[in-house]
Amino acid sequence: YGVEELNGTSALVIGQLLFNGNVVHAASVKSCLAGVKIGCQEGYNPCDTGGECVLSQNKSSHTCQCSAGKTGSLCQHDVDYCASRPCLNGGFCKDGVTNFTCECGLGFEGPTCENRWLDPSDLRSLSSDIETLQRQNAMMQEQNTN
Repeated sequence: YGVEELNGTSALVIGQLLFNGNVVHAASVKSCLAGVKIGCQEGYNPCDTGGECVLSQNKSSHTCQCSAGKTGSLCQHDVDYCASRPCLNGGFCKDGVTNFTCECGLGFEGPTCENRWLDPSDLRSLSSDIETLQRQNAMMQEQNTN
């Protein structure tokens, strides 16, 4: 029994350990693990994709502070910014590295398609106006060819 120093971290050693059914002495374990990187160490960062390794106050554990767009205990997952379905009124969400954008349907605009800029009744009127303009254009073309 006792406390051993292992890679700068104190570890409780209980005499003998079992490994694959064989008795292994603590000294053997210590020498075996001497090259193993554990937690935050100079030249070693267990956090993925630029996450910052932060030691706890007593230096017995660490956490990862992830860079923008990353999540997970080791920053190993991408954040899905569209998971909460932020686009309204039938808008399509496009997930980005650090945010999302919405592609709004006809008649809606705004960061989350929250603003109506075209009323459905305006569409009927607009459609009628387009038909009128098309008829007038066809008549003008017919006159120009005669």
